Amino acid sequence: MKTLACITLAMAATVLGHAPAALAVEEDPEAIAGATDLGFYAQDFRSQVGMGARRAAPSARYRSSDGTSSYNCNNIVAGGERTIRYPFTVPDSRVLEWVRVWGVKGASTSDLTLSVQRTCMSPTQVNPTTSQLVGTTLTSTGGQFSTTLFAGNDVPDNFNCKYWLEVVFGSNATACAASHVDLRIYKMRIQTLMPDRLFRHGFRIQVPG
Repeated sequence: MKTLACITLAMAATVLGHAPAALAVEEDPEAIAGATDLGFYAQDFRSQVGMGARRAAPSARYRSSDGTSSYNCNNIVAGGERTIRYPFTVPDSRVLEWVRVWGVKGASTSDLTLSVQRTCMSPTQVNPTTSQLVGTTLTSTGGQFSTTLFAGNDVPDNFNCKYWLEVVFGSNATACAASHVDLRIYKMRIQTLMPDRLFRHGFRIQVPG
């Protein structure tokens, strides 16, 4: 990865050779986050652990006593909020390909509803417009699971829009599970595509202040 960075930096210096000497060209560390040397040079991976979730309300009870930083639904009786959210940002000039979720859904547990949401509000709007890019419901009870939500190659609009993964642990009319270890989210990961393979949309020019 260091070799690739050196090559692209050198090429950028050549392209910008006529820029004033006071300008500094550097590779943006945010732009290369999650990049791999496994041949996926156009893909970017960003992850959050299960406990990175934001609860929709304080009545969404949770525990993470299994040592994996997972979000364990601890509403083991009826009642309580069941919605959690994982906000994420898709960098400009990228394409959102999919969101992948890992977790556990044991026997006699509530269904898991997973969806990728986008809410947008332009400067001229009064109320935001929220839409679901993709969603699925898990009803099986096979224990550990991994599922992928394909987002349809959505192109971000960070000026007007925000994204998040939403997880709903069934209905509050019933318990999530008999035990908090039976229904949980380990982690989530988003994959984005970078159309610019050479510079990875990762160079910026800084003018000393």
